[in-house]
Amino acid sequence: MSRRHLKQSQILVFWIFLLIGICIPEENCAQYSLPPDYWSVELEGKETSIEDLLSIYLQIPSVSGQEMAAGEFLLTVCVENGLFIKQLGSEQGNYNFAASLYPLEEGKPNIILLNHMDVVPAGSGSKWEQPPFHGKIVDGEIWGRGALDMKGVAVAQLVSLLKFKSDYLNNSSDFNITFLAVSAEEIISDNGASHVTDTYIDILNPAVVFCEGPSGMKGIVQTDKDQEVFGISVVDKKPLWIKLQLAHSSFAHSASCPEHYPAKDLTLALSRLLSAKRDFVYNETNVGMLKGLGKLERGITGFVMKYPRLFKPLISMKIRKDSRMMIFFSNSITLVDYKTVSHSSNSLPQCLECRLDCRLMPEENIEDFIRSIEKTIDNPDIKVIISDSLSGTIPSSLDNVYYSTYQEAIKKSFPSCEVIPALLPGFSDCIHFRLKGIPAYGSNPFPLSEDLLSTMHNFNERIPITALNVGAEIYYNFLIGITKNKGQ
Repeated sequence: MSRRHLKQSQILVFWIFLLIGICIPEENCAQYSLPPDYWSVELEGKETSIEDLLSIYLQIPSVSGQEMAAGEFLLTVCVENGLFIKQLGSEQGNYNFAASLYPLEEGKPNIILLNHMDVVPAGSGSKWEQPPFHGKIVDGEIWGRGALDMKGVAVAQLVSLLKFKSDYLNNSSDFNITFLAVSAEEIISDNGASHVTDTYIDILNPAVVFCEGPSGMKGIVQTDKDQEVFGISVVDKKPLWIKLQLAHSSFAHSASCPEHYPAKDLTLALSRLLSAKRDFVYNETNVGMLKGLGKLERGITGFVMKYPRLFKPLISMKIRKDSRMMIFFSNSITLVDYKTVSHSSNSLPQCLECRLDCRLMPEENIEDFIRSIEKTIDNPDIKVIISDSLSGTIPSSLDNVYYSTYQEAIKKSFPSCEVIPALLPGFSDCIHFRLKGIPAYGSNPFPLSEDLLSTMHNFNERIPITALNVGAEIYYNFLIGITKNKGQ
């Protein structure tokens, strides 16, 4: 899920609500029930608040490939607070570690709280109201690159785990809980979570994984704009990054150009590709999303959404009018950039290529998709080259104690909220664990406004302290709930 554009996974519910034409209110931070000073950790022998911990973490730049300093900071915090450490990669760009309640060598089934340390570049600092790597706290908000994606989630995970350790770890447990920090999520790489799952899956022994995903929002339900809705992603679209390349010899003077030359032919092919009508896929997950929201609505809107397969033509017509909605029901193709060989202003480049960021529905076969691209561009001289890709997975089950307990933890903080399983239109590190058959779920357990979500991968990224505390509370209640549900 990656690069500079807004991470689409985090605005999941925001785009779903567009189906019924609703506006999100500006402010949307719920009150948390536990006092703010409840969440603190030991750092250099002093009690440090959750907001100060995040502030310090945000001051460590950790753009993909440069995660070591951030990793060593987190590892130091974990050691000082009594967690058992297992190094899972110690190099720049592949710095990963597990910090657990019990040594991994004991082989206990493991609840993994997964997070990535890398961030996307901050861009021009002059466009930030607060410096991107100063971690400033202004008007109750913590500013910095990674505050939402996903250093804030990581701090909420870690602080809740340490509080659980302090309050409940008096006797031996049949299961372990691990804070797992990895590199290289913002790029497709063999490092980070991919390296961890390929090399250390047996010693980690994961029973379930929780990582980043949708946030909580109000203003989604037309008939009750105060209704809070949280999404939990259970499956990701699969990323496919490709290049279209066209090269041939032609008369090169731009004043006397031939009928066919690379820039023209590639542009025409792209026009056909990007304007082609998309096929919609109604699967278990996106149908469940519509049904879940339909239960909250009254009148004809609610009735239609509760029966999406019956009213598929009507819903499809509505979806097709908004490209942002379409990402949950179809493959997407985004033109990222062009690249040419060096040439003068009055000459025609003889070689041209462009990059496309494709996000495929989980069911889509990559080879079939490439063939459909070749058919649509209708030019045998254009090469379609795969740069990077990940395989798709089946959705993680909703029928287990982990999903239900996490759902209950959200509802404990927001008793009147609704929790809906969701499709992630981007991808997260959950995909690497699902590929190994491990149930994995995505959630940013924060109530956030659309304005705040729009800062992700953008300028002025920040998170309210109230939201950060709520996230820690939800994770903490989840860990308590698992202990009770498993009879410990």
